[in-house]
This record gives sequence, C-alpha cells and structure tokens, in this order.
Amino acid sequence: MGYAIGYPKFSRPAATIWPGASKVFQLSEIIFGSMFTLEIVIKVLGQRLDFLYDWWNWFDSFVVAAWLTDRMLTGLPIDAMLLRIARLCRLLRLLRLVRTVQGFDALYILTTSLRGSLSVLLWGFLLLFLMQLMFAFILNQALMPYAMASGNISDDTRLKLFEYFGSCSRAMLTMFELSLGNWPPVARMLQEEVNEWFSVAAIAYKVTIGFSVLGVVNGVFTQETFKVASQDDAIMMRQTESKRKAHVSKMSSLFHLADSSGDGYLSKDEFVQTVSSRKIDMACCTRVSGGHDG
Repeated sequence: MGYAIGYPKFSRPAATIWPGASKVFQLSEIIFGSMFTLEIVIKVLGQRLDFLYDWWNWFDSFVVAAWLTDRMLTGLPIDAMLLRIARLCRLLRLLRLVRTVQGFDALYILTTSLRGSLSVLLWGFLLLFLMQLMFAFILNQALMPYAMASGNISDDTRLKLFEYFGSCSRAMLTMFELSLGNWPPVARMLQEEVNEWFSVAAIAYKVTIGFSVLGVVNGVFTQETFKVASQDDAIMMRQTESKRKAHVSKMSSLFHLADSSGDGYLSKDEFVQTVSSRKIDMACCTRVSGGHDG
C-alpha cells in the first residue's frame, strides 16, 4: 500500500520484497482454519447439548462457518479482512484462563479493574463530551462568521480556520486536541491570525479543562479502579495466599538458619542463640510492626 500511494522510502512493491508471502499466508489460513474446524467438531461431540449454552461456541461456529463458506464459494459479499479480524478476536478467549492460571495475577487485576471501571469511564467521557461540545459550538459561531465576513485575513487563514472550527465535528476534534493533545499550534494560530486575546482564553481553557477537570476525572477513575481491584474476591484470596506463602518462606529460612547443626531439629540452645541475635530481633520487630500496619 505504501508503494501504491507513493509514500517516501517505499520504492519497491511488496511482491518483490517478499515474493512468496501470499502463498505462505494462504497456507497458514488453511492450517489454522482446519484446526478451528476440528476444534468445533470435537466440542460438539464431547459437549453435545451443552455446546449451545456457551456464547463463545456460537462465535467460534460463526467464524468457522464463514471461513468454510469463503473457501468453498467465491464472490461472497463478505470482506475477507473482516473474517480475519473475527478469527483474531478468538484470542480473547484466552482471558478466561487468566482467572485460573496463577502466573497471570497482574493481568487478571488489570482486566478486572478495567471491567469494573467502565461506568466511571462512561460518565467521565459524557462529562467531557458535553463540555467540549459547548465550547465547540461557541467557537464555531464566533469564528466562522468572522472568517467569512472579514476582508483582513488571507485565504490560507480562512481555510485554516475552517479546518479547525468549520463544522461541529471539526470543532469537537479541535477542542479535544486543546484538552488532551498538542494545544499550542491551535492557540498560536488564533492569537496570530484572529486576536491576541485568544492566547489568554486558550491558557485559561487549558488550565481549567485540560488540567483541573481532567485531573479530577483521572483521580476518580484511578480511585474507582483501585477500589474494584481491592474488593474482588479472587484478587483478595490470591493476595492472602501470596502473603501466606511469603510468610512460610521467611519462617522456613529462619529455622534453617537457626538449625546450626543441620540435623533438621531445633534444640533449645539453638533457639536461645537465634532469638538472642540482634539481627533476628530486628527482623521480628519489623514483621510485628508490619503486621500491625496491615
């Protein structure tokens, strides 16, 4: 595609860079499609009627049926790229393993927190959208009549104003750019081409909306995310199990250190010598204070 549109540094077509790419992709598609089909057949034979009660099975069946139809028939009104994207979506099924695999604790916390914070994300987006929409209407109504009626600006400036504020969608995108993205070019253009007072308005908007409001939204979103993660039963059980294992590991190391004879038993003399050590005493004080803090 880069060669077709004349993009710089794309001087050769893809067919000359990787001559056998199309054959490799077609062969890979046949292999994976056959594996997915075999998986569906085995599931139907093994689960029988229970196969119908899992919506992932319905999704997999649709993907496999679409692939088989595309391979057997030609000229279907279905874009092949959509079928490839649908097959890639099957990777989302791996998220179901996150709850059971112990090594995926961090990933499970991320997915659980994101799922629980969707409501905060929705309300935060709605708040920002309404605020940006209001300012977009104000600037559109203020700048477009000026751009059309004023004879003191050049055609390039008029086109630039329309590019940023000419319609509702353009003005909305500009307001989000002022809040979240690279705001100085827009503010500089309004200051140089329209009026210098727009620099003050742009700074005030950036401080209030781009800093204060977004800071509050980010803070609430982060707080809700941590609250969801701290209240999830699976996460709490895993954290408790992790603390228990860490405690057992430390106590085992302590007893191995105290067993100076190496016979696997801790005598009275070894115990007295161990607890009288200042290093052990400091470690025990640290454990006790840490337990009280928790």
